[in-house]
Order: sequence, then structure tokens, then C-alpha cells
Amino acid sequence: MASNRQTLWQSSGKLLGLGLMALVLFGPLALWAATIQEQNDEEGTALTLWDGKDPFGWKAPEGTTGPLGQGGMWIHGTTFGPSHIDFKFGEVEQSAQMQVVILGKDDSGPPVNTFTLSPGNAGAVSTMDIVSDGFRIGLKTKNLTLASVKLTPRKMKPLFNGKDLEGWSVFPGKKTDFTWSKDGVLSVKNGPGDLQTKETFDHFVAQVDIKTNGKHLNSGIFFKGLPDQYWKGYEAQVRNQFNEKADQKYTVDIYDPKTNAVKSKETVMSKAVDYGTGAIYRRLPTRLQASKDGEWFTMTIAVKDRHIATWVNGVQTVDWTDNRPANENPREGYRAKPGIFSIQGHDPTTDIDFKNFRVTKLSP
Repeated sequence: MASNRQTLWQSSGKLLGLGLMALVLFGPLALWAATIQEQNDEEGTALTLWDGKDPFGWKAPEGTTGPLGQGGMWIHGTTFGPSHIDFKFGEVEQSAQMQVVILGKDDSGPPVNTFTLSPGNAGAVSTMDIVSDGFRIGLKTKNLTLASVKLTPRKMKPLFNGKDLEGWSVFPGKKTDFTWSKDGVLSVKNGPGDLQTKETFDHFVAQVDIKTNGKHLNSGIFFKGLPDQYWKGYEAQVRNQFNEKADQKYTVDIYDPKTNAVKSKETVMSKAVDYGTGAIYRRLPTRLQASKDGEWFTMTIAVKDRHIATWVNGVQTVDWTDNRPANENPREGYRAKPGIFSIQGHDPTTDIDFKNFRVTKLSP
């Protein structure tokens, strides 16, 4: 028995020694791997959902006449992934309450948080985190002045590594040069050309930082595009050219959501030339200017099923539902299948920088 105990202690000692050695040798490696994983889950750029004035992107309850934040249920049309949300309240003269509701497809859902304010809480800020990989937000308010709502996407995965084109492919036979600078910026010069992801994406929130190094340069971010085909996708336009007057005339087709047939054509007068930065090219012009040439700006694209929304520098520029008949090619109709992202080198004048391309996938 003593011999067995001695053997057991010797074995245990060896195991303990091996365990300590493994901790010394591999502990830093595990910590490094965890750090890399954390770095790969990036926080995105904040999006303004409500600025106290403009309810664009929200759906008001039927019969509501007051502004957002002063009564009834207000529903935002965009589906988001894991996010941090900041609510700022205005001057509160009486007790007031707001319920935050996470919505299903039928615009219903249980409250997930309730903020109750009382006199003296003027200008208060409340925050909440939502970990869902696909949610829409509803705000049920009563006697409340809501000054702003800002949402920051979280857990975004980078599509650029800042040094080479791993995960991307250059469409062959074209003229654009795609090169990296020492500080991790992708330079896109000359054209035409197309740089495509090897991975496809279906429902998502994506962001990329862009700088146009010239006057009124043209480019675009294609999304849900056809793999290995040239410029065949939805296109979030890049074109920082805006006139002083709304003298640009666009015809927008309105499709019936049930039959997918054209039911009307609307004329839209816009300041944006060639649809403008943040537009869905050939479908809907951007509604305002939120970026300038020579300055970095952030483009956000959110897609869930037929619904598409864009932001430029945190300001929502498009809210569009693609009710066209189904088609493999998004240039011809609604594409239900996943597709690629691609970066466009438009023409010989192209000189545009890109960085921080990141995406959050959403559940079906």
C-alpha cells in the first residue's frame, strides 16, 4: 500500500509539473489568442436613429400626430445586430415613461427595458446593450420628450487585415490598382475595376471608412453581388457632388409588396448628382449630403430580407424596401440569396481610400 501511495504521489507530482510547465509555455499563447479574438470583435461607428427632429427611418403609429418620443409606439425599420444604445431625454416637467421593445416580424414583442423619469431628470442619459444578432427596436412612450437615440454596432468582424488582399480577389482583366499603404489604408486608383470578397453575406450590418482624393470622384460599395461577375450587385453609391438647389430629377419605381408589380412611378427632385453618396444607385437617391470630398466618412449598409438602409457619417440617407420581382441579379430585381461585397474602381480618375471595412452577420 505504501508503495502504491508513493507511486501515486510521484505520478501526481509529474502531472502537476507538466501542468505548470504547460501553463508557463502555453498560458501566454492562450492569452494572446483571446486578445486577438477580442480585437477581431470591433465596435462600430455610432448611428443616429433620432436627432430630436427627423423621424426618417421610423414608422409612426396610425393616427399619431406628435413627434417621436411624445406618445404611442414608434418602430424603426432597420434590423440590427449586437448593439449599444444611448437614449437622451429632454426637459421633463412631469413623470414620464418609455418602454424599449424588441420586435418580431409582426411588429410585436415584449418590453425589454423601461425607463421612468421624474421632474429633475432633465437631460438624463440612459443606456442599454442588446446582444441579439437580429432585432428591430420599438419605443413606446407617454408624456415624454426624447431628445436623441444613438445606436453603436458591436461585435463587428474586420474584412480588411490592413496589409494584403487575403479574403479578397481582384476581378481579372481590368485596370484598377488596389494597394495598401504602411498605415493600413487601401488605395484604389484608376479604373475600371472590381475587388470582391471571397465570402458571401446575406443579412448584415456593414461599415467602411472612405476618403475621395479628388473632386466629385465616383465609386461604390456593391453588396449581395454575384460571385465572380463584374459589377453585378446592389450598389451603395459614392459621389460627393451636391448642387445648391434640388434640380436633379429622378424617377423612382414603386412596387406593390404583394404582387411585386410596378404600381406607380414617382418623381424625386434632389440636390444629389448621380444619386449621391449613400444612395442605392439606380434605385433611390440619397436624401441629403452628409460627406465631403477630401474628408474621411463612414458608410453604413444594413440589409435584412428586402429591407435596405444606409447611413453616412451616422446620418440615415436611405430607407428602402426592394419589392421588385425576384432575380439572381440585383440590378434586375430582388436578390434573396447571399452575395459578395465588392469595391468599385470606376474610371481612370478614380483615387479613393478605404479602411476599417467591418461587418456583423445577422441570423435569417
